Amino acid sequence: MNEKFIKGLFLKRREGSPDFVKGTLSFKTEEFIKEIVNYTNAKGYANVDILEKDNGELYLKPNLYGLTNHLNKEECEVPEIDSIPF
Repeated sequence: MNEKFIKGLFLKRREGSPDFVKGTLSFKTEEFIKEIVNYTNAKGYANVDILEKDNGELYLKPNLYGLTNHLNKEECEVPEIDSIPF
């Protein structure tokens, strides 16, 4: 199986967190912005699945369903870091 992961996107679980807190998403912003355009579909969405390993550990993978006509880096305008509203 050819595993794909999104560079710059991480899921972390903190010890001692309440059960309802499944984890925290962390974005290495500059790397993530450049990478996410590779997984953006024709409607402008990038979908990410949250999966669970046999040992209960959660991890993230891009959902590639329907991505045959996805955009590529040359077709996307990547925003400057300073222009992101969060």
